Amino acid sequence: MFTKRAALGVVLILIVFVIGVLVWANNRTVSTPSGKIPDVSLEEFGQKLNGLRGKPVVLNFWASWCPPCREEAPDLEKTWRKYKGKVEFIGIDIQNDTIGDALKFLEEFGVTYPQVRDNTGKIAISYKITGVPETFLITKDGQQVEHIVGATTEAKLSAAIEEKLLK
Repeated sequence: MFTKRAALGVVLILIVFVIGVLVWANNRTVSTPSGKIPDVSLEEFGQKLNGLRGKPVVLNFWASWCPPCREEAPDLEKTWRKYKGKVEFIGIDIQNDTIGDALKFLEEFGVTYPQVRDNTGKIAISYKITGVPETFLITKDGQQVEHIVGATTEAKLSAAIEEKLLK
């Protein structure tokens, strides 16, 4: 049997562990791996997207049931409108979302940039996403220069676009 002192020690270790996990998760919001992007075929709710080579791209993985995705949706739309014509935006709805819920989400937030449905999870697997939302910035020559894990804001995304895609 544990003594009260031993039990308290175990509880303290668990608390420190949980705090460590929370700090680690919070610090994961932005990372910057680089390299060539995966070569995957994108389909815009039934229509193929062509002509992205040679243009900077922002890819955003999302789902309608995801609270951080809902939080960042208005900022993504504002940023898209700000850089429309200079940077391509593509939203990628992950496979475990229903098409009905996805379409309601897009309407609710007035999302106008192109959207892709990842029915099989192949695109998410290619990009090695760990959850949603996740956003990738890709140069016009196909190099991934930024990977944002978690919700982003118009200010953060605009700064990253200016620094990494439009320099």
